[in-house]
Amino acid sequence: AIGIESLNGSDVEFDAEECAGHQVIAKLANKKKQNPTDLDYLDFSGLEIYHVDDPRAAAVVKNPDAIGAIPQQFRRKADYFASLLKNDGKPAAKSPAKPEANFDDL
Repeated sequence: AIGIESLNGSDVEFDAEECAGHQVIAKLANKKKQNPTDLDYLDFSGLEIYHVDDPRAAAVVKNPDAIGAIPQQFRRKADYFASLLKNDGKPAAKSPAKPEANFDDL
């Protein structure tokens, strides 16, 4: 099982057969074909993959019937994700961007 500590960008390994009955929210991007004979395709857009109950994905519209089909043991309450959020309930900041080079300081 993947723990809460893995939900903030850590590498994870999983058994695809254990994923039966689970759902995730993932941001996808249209990828362009590499060769003229290839088709365009969908792929993950970065690492934006979330548990369906993750407050960081609360704004995503979800199908109530699909969410209702998830077995209860796979659902999580908001407090499960508390360590991933800042104290104000918003997502914790990601790693700071690299500072821009200032060549005047050289």
